[in-house]
Amino acid sequence: MNSSAFYVLLDLDGVIINTEDQYSEYWDCMARRYLPHPEGFAARIKGQTTEMILSHYPQELLPQLRKEYEYFETHMDYSYIRGAEEFLQHMHCCQVPMCVVTGSSKPKLNEVLLSHPEFHELFRFIICGDDIKLGKPDPFCYLLAAERFQTSPEKCVVVEDSVNGLRAGLNAQMHVVGLTTTHPKEVVGPLCHMMVPDLSCCNEANLKNLISC
Repeated sequence: MNSSAFYVLLDLDGVIINTEDQYSEYWDCMARRYLPHPEGFAARIKGQTTEMILSHYPQELLPQLRKEYEYFETHMDYSYIRGAEEFLQHMHCCQVPMCVVTGSSKPKLNEVLLSHPEFHELFRFIICGDDIKLGKPDPFCYLLAAERFQTSPEKCVVVEDSVNGLRAGLNAQMHVVGLTTTHPKEVVGPLCHMMVPDLSCCNEANLKNLISC
């Protein structure tokens, strides 16, 4: 039963787990090694699926890049970002249905679940890059989540940190909470209905109020 009558759809990296700096360093390094114009590459691809990111590289490099990337993700640190664990437990206790919507691949997601088996209980389902036909900023992934919840977009709250993710939430006509964990408030503010530094500033009451506005 959803006693709060709304649904929370969360991105993973930079929202729940503290991986954005690791990804930025990795993709900037790969861009410098393999791309003719590497400047700002990591910032541009935030929120995209793995296949979308790899599509920027020469076709002949893809087998090698996939192998390197798989090794990188199996050795990442998947610690919670500040405030996330407490927020998820609070919303779960309030019986607010939640899901994860991420562009990450299924193998990476399996690594995350090994680090956080509690996700099986906290989230009704997880949508990953393998499920997504069109990546963020296209609204496909968030509309798919609403469909799986059997609800309408106006009853959904999207929690995002990347520009592509924030735009995907807006394009889905959902209520968007923007976190400044990855980008400054000057970037995040115009792309959301509610801006917070991290999930420690969110709770069932203020998200319900956001839905009511």
